[in-house]
Amino acid sequence: ECLRDRLPRVDNINKSVSGGSSSTVEETSTDDNAVDGGNLKTTSSTTEATDSLINVKLITGDIMDPSFFTPLSDNDATRGGVKGRITPRQVQIAYELYKLDALEKLIEEGELEEEKVELLQKRYRLMVKKRLVKLYQEDIGLCKSKTEKQGKLAEYYDQVFDHYLSVLGR
Repeated sequence: ECLRDRLPRVDNINKSVSGGSSSTVEETSTDDNAVDGGNLKTTSSTTEATDSLINVKLITGDIMDPSFFTPLSDNDATRGGVKGRITPRQVQIAYELYKLDALEKLIEEGELEEEKVELLQKRYRLMVKKRLVKLYQEDIGLCKSKTEKQGKLAEYYDQVFDHYLSVLGR
């Protein structure tokens, strides 16, 4: 089950990738943090942001193509956040979760050679680490040696990756 499939569908959304027209959205929940049976309900604003990202050139494509793991630009994250009324960081996280879900599904199929799996995992790891370097720039900058900086970044990545796997139920 793909991350996109877990989000509720929203009807009557008039999207424009260029941002030239406004969007009308029907709310699926009145509370942004509503919980139903232990599952977080997603509002239409979150769905709209995810849908707008999924329609952006960066989300779709062949996972074997190196550009599939291109980091989401700050401009795209901000634009998605404005459309969905969520923060750019939340857009980045949704983007990374979507990419990880696609990668994990491909690995589960078991049809790839080990070298290809390692290459795809490396591309994903680098994509996430590029965001983490920006986010934790001050903490990483306090490290004295390159090895210490790499260790700190690896620690942050491991925390994020473990969290993403738990979110995806793996």
